[in-house]
Amino acid sequence: MSTARSIAGRTVFITGGARGVGAEVARRLHARGANLVLTDLDAAPLAELRDRLGAQRVHTAVADVRELTDMQAAADAAAERFGGIDVVMANAGIASYGSVLQVDPQAFRTLMDVNVLGVFHTVRATLPSVLQRRGYVLVVSSLAAYAASPGLAPYHASKAAVEHFANALRLEVGYRGWTSARRTCPGSTPRWSATPGLTCRRSPRWSASCRSR
Repeated sequence: MSTARSIAGRTVFITGGARGVGAEVARRLHARGANLVLTDLDAAPLAELRDRLGAQRVHTAVADVRELTDMQAAADAAAERFGGIDVVMANAGIASYGSVLQVDPQAFRTLMDVNVLGVFHTVRATLPSVLQRRGYVLVVSSLAAYAASPGLAPYHASKAAVEHFANALRLEVGYRGWTSARRTCPGSTPRWSATPGLTCRRSPRWSASCRSR
C-alpha cells in the first residue's frame, strides 16, 4: 500500500487512536479515503476525533487492549460495519519513569500488560480478517527496543518484547506470500517530550538514537 490511492476504501484498525501518533495516522488515512476503526480507553477525545472526521467512515470503540474480549468485540464490529479489516496498527502504549528500585511493581505490570499483551490481543483478534483480506499488520515499537536509558527499564523491556513479537509474526505469516507484518520505531514525539521525566535528553545514547530518526 505504497500509494495514496491504494488505501481508499480499505479498513484500518488503530488502537490508541484518540491522541498522538494514532490520531495523526487516522486523520491522514481518512483524508485518503480509508474507513477507520479507532479504539481507545478515553471516550471523550475518541468521540471528538470521530465528530471532527465525520462518522460516515469512522467507527469508534472504547476498549481496553489488556482485554482480549474488548479487542474481539471491536474487530467483530469492524467486520460487521465495513466487511472486514485490511490494515491493523497496534499502536496503544504507555510509559513510566523510575529506576528498578523505585518503580511501583503494579505500574510495571500495567505497562507490560498494555504494551505487550495489548499488542498480542490486538493482533489475535484482528489477524483472521487481515489474513482473509490479504492485508497488513503494523506493530508500533520504539527506538527504546534498541537504546537503553536509565529509569526506563519497564518501557525498554516492553518495546524489546514487541519488537521480537513482530519479527516472529512476520515469519509466521510471510510464507503465505501476501500478508505483511512489520513494525515501526518512532523516535521522540511531541507527546513523549511533553511527559515529565520522559525525554531524549536523559541519555546521550538515547539522544543520538532520537536524532538519527
